[in-house]
Amino acid sequence: MKRKSRFMLILVSLVLGLFMFGGAALADSTCDPYNTYDPYNTYDPYDTYDPYDDSDNYGDYDEGPYIEELVVNTEDVQIAVGGKPATVKITAVCSDGTQMDVTKKCEYTSDDEDVAKAAKGKITAVGEGECTINAYYYDETYGESEVDIPVYVVAGNELEELEVKPESVSLSVGGKPVALKVTGIYTDGSKKDVTKLCDFESDDDYVAYVEGGKVYPEDEGSCEITITCDDVGTTVEVNVTRQIKLLTIVDAETEKPLKSVTLEVDDYKEIYVIAKYADGDTGYVTEQVAWTSKKPEVAEYCDDDGAVVAYDKGSTTLTATLGGKKVNLTVKVK
Repeated sequence: MKRKSRFMLILVSLVLGLFMFGGAALADSTCDPYNTYDPYNTYDPYDTYDPYDDSDNYGDYDEGPYIEELVVNTEDVQIAVGGKPATVKITAVCSDGTQMDVTKKCEYTSDDEDVAKAAKGKITAVGEGECTINAYYYDETYGESEVDIPVYVVAGNELEELEVKPESVSLSVGGKPVALKVTGIYTDGSKKDVTKLCDFESDDDYVAYVEGGKVYPEDEGSCEITITCDDVGTTVEVNVTRQIKLLTIVDAETEKPLKSVTLEVDDYKEIYVIAKYADGDTGYVTEQVAWTSKKPEVAEYCDDDGAVVAYDKGSTTLTATLGGKKVNLTVKVK
């Protein structure tokens, strides 16, 4: 009887031992994702997945390619007011080695639009000064980035003076118009034909008017043409006479025609110019004609004196011009 009781006790102990051993093994297998028994592996209820933890069993996290920087093809931009816009090129350099021209895809903003503005890679000067242009770019694959571009704006080459040819205009009623040529002189000394850029205005359209840079005669008289370009101006005197058939130079005392005259040094001779018109009438036009001298150092016509004035020994030819007609006077100085 004692042997039987001892045997039953041993059997129960074995069953309990097997049950406890199997339960421990089962518990260990639920804690081990690889289902291997590790006597040192204990279950941690606070162990959670961390995508940035390199030691985690699920591996490393890959954030994908991105824009490392936007590169501008120049360190800064220098432009002049009124000059051509500056063009920049912006390249997006990405982490995977990709490079993209994003110049026209960027959004541009200026911290001072009174100095410069920008759009699609073109920077335009507005006024003198300094400012910064910000270029911003966004891409669905590579993300966003931005870059600043320093801009320096200086004063442009400004128009300083207008030069007009001819300096004065003589026309005949019913005659052909005279074209004006206007040359702009700039602060850097350069010159440019600005005729087509000018505004012309006559102070008496009944005498002469301007159209397309040409002065047209209307009626006998005088007027002044004002020419302006970029707030710079000048004037041209216009004289309109009746159509002249012939000009004659005469002695002021005798009114006899003169072809030549001989004078002493520092001497003078008063003369008149008479015009014969197409309708047969005549009239004095001395103050209306334009005078030239081949050798002004020898002699020339002086408007203030109404006379030919001799300066030095020699010979020269004076020419009076009006209404497309000319008359010459030979002057000898002894």
